[in-house]
Amino acid sequence: MNQCWLSKRAYSTIRKQHRICYRMNILDNLKERGLSETCIIVSDGLKGLKEAIENVYPKAMHITCTVHMIRNAAKYVSHSMKSDFLRDLKNIYGADNWESAKHSFEYLKNKWGGSNKRAVEVVERAMDNIEKLFSFSKALRH
Repeated sequence: MNQCWLSKRAYSTIRKQHRICYRMNILDNLKERGLSETCIIVSDGLKGLKEAIENVYPKAMHITCTVHMIRNAAKYVSHSMKSDFLRDLKNIYGADNWESAKHSFEYLKNKWGGSNKRAVEVVERAMDNIEKLFSFSKALRH
């Protein structure tokens, strides 16, 4: 009996390539239907989508949806602390400018980093995306 065994790494690579290919097919379909260029693509954090966007729409800015980031961070915060945490989080993405947003993040990190480390890590990973938002007017960010 002939069997083929894939290492975890090889399997992971194949899955990643499959995801990227699937996402590229969706974007290619949009291009074929007339969406030749786009400036901004806002999406959830689907794996492979960022790479697909870079291939199909290389000039487009990709931003992960703020609502998805908030939900991902909030799921690590206990119910009793959630409203306070979300208020502090809103001060980041609702800031008037990027400098204020960075200061608000430092405040959140110092206040919540001990008791809600995973939630803070989610926000920290999203800071690059949040920074991109500040290239737009406040009216467009909300």
